[in-house]
Amino acid sequence: MTQKMIDQLQPGMSKAQVKFILGSPLLLDPLHTNQWHYAYSIHLGTELLAKYQLILHFEDEKLSAFEGDFKPSEPTDEEAETSLTTAQASANRTK
Repeated sequence: MTQKMIDQLQPGMSKAQVKFILGSPLLLDPLHTNQWHYAYSIHLGTELLAKYQLILHFEDEKLSAFEGDFKPSEPTDEEAETSLTTAQASANRTK
């Protein structure tokens, strides 16, 4: 699991889209079918170097939120500018 993978997650994604990005979840709780649990650990020999977890929440079969050790990256200035330019162009087309 990488930050690049986490940054691809968007609210409203279907379970199939999430599975395409992250793979199958480690744990599917039959009592909480709207939660997917992922765990990732890094070992050097028998030494545990790092351990991460990610819990995804779904509403109406769509990604609604996630929690754990990974957070979405803040957009860079260039990404924010591109997003703003795209939004402005879209707004101008609808006028």
